[in-house]
Amino acid sequence: MRLLCFVQLISCVALGCSRHPPGGSAPPQLPAAPAPSVSASAPPVVAAVASTPAGAQTGLPQPSFHLIHEASQPLSLFKFSSGEIVAAAGEVVGRLSDAGIVPDELLRQGLLDSEDFTPSVTGLAGRLPNALWATVVQSAAGAGWEGLYHTGKTGWAAVGTPLPPAQSYVGIGNWSNGRVLLLHGGSRATGPGARFVFQLVAGPAAPLPLLTPTPVPRANDPNLECKFLKALVVPRQLLVLENGHVFVLGQTCANAVPAVEHWMPGRVQGEVHVFPDSLELWQTPLLGRSERDVVFFLRENDRPVLARFDGKVWTTERVDLNGYVVGAELAGDGTLFAITLPETNKGSERQGGSDRPRRLWWRPVGQAAFSELDVPARLAPPDGTSGVTSVAATSAQNIWLVSGDALYHSRPAAP
Repeated sequence: MRLLCFVQLISCVALGCSRHPPGGSAPPQLPAAPAPSVSASAPPVVAAVASTPAGAQTGLPQPSFHLIHEASQPLSLFKFSSGEIVAAAGEVVGRLSDAGIVPDELLRQGLLDSEDFTPSVTGLAGRLPNALWATVVQSAAGAGWEGLYHTGKTGWAAVGTPLPPAQSYVGIGNWSNGRVLLLHGGSRATGPGARFVFQLVAGPAAPLPLLTPTPVPRANDPNLECKFLKALVVPRQLLVLENGHVFVLGQTCANAVPAVEHWMPGRVQGEVHVFPDSLELWQTPLLGRSERDVVFFLRENDRPVLARFDGKVWTTERVDLNGYVVGAELAGDGTLFAITLPETNKGSERQGGSDRPRRLWWRPVGQAAFSELDVPARLAPPDGTSGVTSVAATSAQNIWLVSGDALYHSRPAAP
């Protein structure tokens, strides 16, 4: 057994590694209901700028963090809409509770395809404990491929064949009526079809969202990027809600301006919202408690900007955070978290490392500004990142985080 403890949990792995699947593989063969054709969406809506929340509070009590587990690998946390939180490391997946890590032999088997490759879970959906779906990168020495896995009676099992080298998983999530929705593709994928495709991997058949293929005049797209990509918004992040709403965050095909496409329940045609071209995307997740509270971070002149959707319009708010936002979390009670990298580390971050620890900030509901949380300092695991690398929370009182080589909780472990 590669791991000596039940959990030696990993940090989220980027989807940009070189992938070399064995012998001419094709995308997973999954059931997908045909969707009716759609027309171009309405003109893009430009976001407004919001002011600081009125009646905001300051000085709320900060949580203290308690050591739950030490690991020899980096860790990664995933939160389900039910509030359950799961941690993953290589071939091991474990559910978290007030008592710590919940042992489950079923989740420890099947993700390790070969001793030559290291599996990294990049997305989780479905139902615990035995109806889970996972997108996984199998990597070794800078090469690898991405595959889809499902839990069965004997543990994890691969579904279909790995993705072609030019494709990756954008995201996976629980959709309406027990469905699980997946989006995969690549901006350099080839072939006659769409570059990015939604697929239904579980649940009853339903019309699937289609990315808006609005044509862009050649005068605005001299390199014909839009014609090649076949989508107005090139996906970078996926948010799926169990009431049927779907959001895709990305950039416009012609000029790489941040944009979000939103599908109402049952609709195949989305509405595109384009942000001002002074804003740039950061590699942070698209988060949402409901279709009336969706957020993500942007940047303007390397300073953080928070974008929020209230169910009707998008607004942006400049926020005072020290450093570059590299991670985020939205708790069920509306508490917002941000992980930042010190500004002096921007160059090293692009090289995949960091010589100074990442910091954690929070803004509970009613608090005017972000404030930094006091997180125990931990040494990074071998080839890992120091400081906070992952956070998952259901409320301001129930926070899990990974710092260096350890897992922490805002409450001590129950006996």
